[in-house]
Amino acid sequence: MKRELTKIYNYLREVKSSGLDSLFDSELEWRIVYLFLRRYKALMNEFTLVDFGFKVEKYLSVNSNDLDPYNDLFEPFFSFLKEKNPKTLKSIDLQAYIKKDLYQLAESEVIQFENKLKEFEVNDFSIKSFSVEEFDEFFISVIELTKSRDRHSYWERSIPKELSKIINKTIADTKVELYVGDHTGQIAFDGKEDNSKKIISGDDDTILWYYLRVILSGNVSLEFKISEFSALLNEEADFKFVYPPIGKIDLTKLIGRDKPNSGRMVDFELFYANQAIDTSKSKSRILLLMPIHTLYSNTKDFKAFRKKVIDNKYLKTVILFPQGTFSPGSSISYCLLELDTNKENQNIVFINGPEIEPYITPSQTDKYQNFFNEIGSNWIDKFGFYPYVTNASINEIKHNNYSLAFSYYINASKNEVINTRNRDEELVSLTDVLDEIKTDLVNVVNEPFIGMSQLGTNSTDYKLSDSQLPKYSGKEKLRPLNRSAVLLGTIIGSIKPSIFKYTGQTVYTKSNVKVYEIPELFDVDYLMLELRSEFVSKQFLKIQSGTTIPSIRTSELKNIYLRLPPLETQKEIVRESYQEFAQEKLEEIKSLNKDLEYIEKDVFSSFAHDFGKILANARASIEVIEGYIQELAKRNIISMQDSIFFDEKPTDGERVIDLLKIMIQNHDRIQESLQEEVKFFTSSKVDQVEEIELIPIILDWSSRQVQKNYKIFFHDALGLNFIEHSGRLPLYKIEGNKEYLLSVLNNFLDNAIEHGFKKGSSDNQFIIILDGITNRERGILKVHVGNNGLPFPSDFTCEDFFKLNHKGPQSSGQGKGGNSIKRKLNKMGASIDCSSSILDKKTFPVQFEIKFKAVEIE
Repeated sequence: MKRELTKIYNYLREVKSSGLDSLFDSELEWRIVYLFLRRYKALMNEFTLVDFGFKVEKYLSVNSNDLDPYNDLFEPFFSFLKEKNPKTLKSIDLQAYIKKDLYQLAESEVIQFENKLKEFEVNDFSIKSFSVEEFDEFFISVIELTKSRDRHSYWERSIPKELSKIINKTIADTKVELYVGDHTGQIAFDGKEDNSKKIISGDDDTILWYYLRVILSGNVSLEFKISEFSALLNEEADFKFVYPPIGKIDLTKLIGRDKPNSGRMVDFELFYANQAIDTSKSKSRILLLMPIHTLYSNTKDFKAFRKKVIDNKYLKTVILFPQGTFSPGSSISYCLLELDTNKENQNIVFINGPEIEPYITPSQTDKYQNFFNEIGSNWIDKFGFYPYVTNASINEIKHNNYSLAFSYYINASKNEVINTRNRDEELVSLTDVLDEIKTDLVNVVNEPFIGMSQLGTNSTDYKLSDSQLPKYSGKEKLRPLNRSAVLLGTIIGSIKPSIFKYTGQTVYTKSNVKVYEIPELFDVDYLMLELRSEFVSKQFLKIQSGTTIPSIRTSELKNIYLRLPPLETQKEIVRESYQEFAQEKLEEIKSLNKDLEYIEKDVFSSFAHDFGKILANARASIEVIEGYIQELAKRNIISMQDSIFFDEKPTDGERVIDLLKIMIQNHDRIQESLQEEVKFFTSSKVDQVEEIELIPIILDWSSRQVQKNYKIFFHDALGLNFIEHSGRLPLYKIEGNKEYLLSVLNNFLDNAIEHGFKKGSSDNQFIIILDGITNRERGILKVHVGNNGLPFPSDFTCEDFFKLNHKGPQSSGQGKGGNSIKRKLNKMGASIDCSSSILDKKTFPVQFEIKFKAVEIE
């Protein structure tokens, strides 16, 4: 927002909160009208707007006389509105929208507001000073100030301008355009160059202000409706856009008690959609922006809705949007249904937005714009292909029981070339591979059973036998299993494929475990490997479920495809996979051995440090005792030659002076022994500091990380991506130790995975930036490390991270990771700070800046 307009907005916000703005006496709304008149007057020549007789120019001069705010400003304004909207405003008291008694509005109040505008350096309201978009940003922010705080969030529905512009391209030939549920009038605003008649509608007072907003965009052929339903039921309209609220309502409140079905609870979204369809003429288009469960919910009403639009061949296009597109922070995703009653649609186009971007919010400005550009290309330009776009026939949808779930129509089988590894492979549906074993439910007491918790956890631990299973003590009926079988969990994202090996003991399975015959086409080990592969896992995650805990229905398994190579190839793939797995484990063991070496040193170093403190305290005590005895000897109370056993003639070694010498010698001997042990455990070639090159070490380290549910980024301060760069890499040399550096990186990553990264999120990031270019500290090379996970708890600072022990109300830990990082950096002569001069704190709340001694390259 421009600086001058920001000053006006801040002033109006103070007016709103000053106490003058109450329910029946508001100081805000009349000022909005005045701003509208000032802007309208400045735009009259530029947009060829009609002059409706208001005299706002009288209030711009300090010498104006005969001022009457109501007759000069508001009476012409009300007449203008009623002339443009005779049906809507015929019996409406527009004075009520302004709230303040305009007959009591003094000329001095208007002049005072005008003087404020001059004080804020806003004299010219023309396009020259503020473009349409600049003034609109300000005007809509002021409108938001009029909303009461107790409005329910599900009524707040606005259309992103990116979607609005696409919609306008699809309705260029319509004569009457109707917008329902769009409180911002965004579509009408973005269609300002189109002179066709437009109607916007809303169900609260703010619709008047949004109407004025669109007028100021230059769209003069516009009407508005006070009630959403009055516009929704308009039979004349040849286009309707419906963005309904979400929730349920008693039909009695909408249609009265004397009508059929009154007293029945209905879904808002279906009520809006059905009313829009049922009241549309034969040649009309309807866009329904609906919650995603509209596509697959199995309730009676949703099934009936899908059946209606499909059997009547109204449905033309279905666009699926990723989560966050319209409601950031909400778990609700949306889809857009395009209906066309003008012609019978034999094929429906499916556009898969989450394949373009799995998650997106309006705050991601460039990504958001690019996403809608892709949607427009696929929808309007009809330029799209699998996995973004596909077609499905009416008969195909009927065969799928009228479900519009995308997994039925956009799945791996739609493009076998992309989804197979070579020509010898083919794709086969899971239902063609696995035959389900169904048995009757029985009561079970103290018998071995299999539930989700008992299924295998990884690609090598998947074989179950009765001897491993717990005994059942629940009340749920189970199904008996008395043969070897393939087992799958029914929760999407956690199918945990396993093999049960029958040894003669009947076991029982819970309802969350599906049981299948062992197939002949597949090598069993390959089948387990394939079911756990990323290729298959992604397909399961795309299943759209209407249940709170997403579960798999048997009918949906036909949309899951497996890659079927020849049997010998299957065995070869298994061998190679096991070899890779074994190599990974060997690397883990090597890394573990190195960690154990560090642990041995760390533990002994910690012990040596603590024991050294004990020795120091002991030496201090010895010195105190020696001083005390010496003082007693000076006073002739005792003699240093006296026997410690009180003998008359002490022998050597039994005198007081001998005891003191022995105590000091023993202490010194222990101290020397401890130092030798410390030197033995902690001094080795590993500890040597030498010249090392950072980029190849970090690249090798990052390539060995699993990167499951997170991604590692590695580049320099100017954005050069070292991981993806194929050319010659620059040299970044430091004085350091390779093993210590790897340990530091492992500790940073382990802490991020364990304490920072959001579980189940695919957007977790671990970043490393080398800064030897923008850094101005001579002889220093900076390494910035951060992650976008959870910030430190409120009772835990970054400094606590490096302490050996920390415990607070919300956090506790032994600090082994952070303390180890600190000590290893100290040994390399490096320092670490708890904030980075490069990383953005909001994006990467956990961040560090490490300063190494740079090696100058000749």
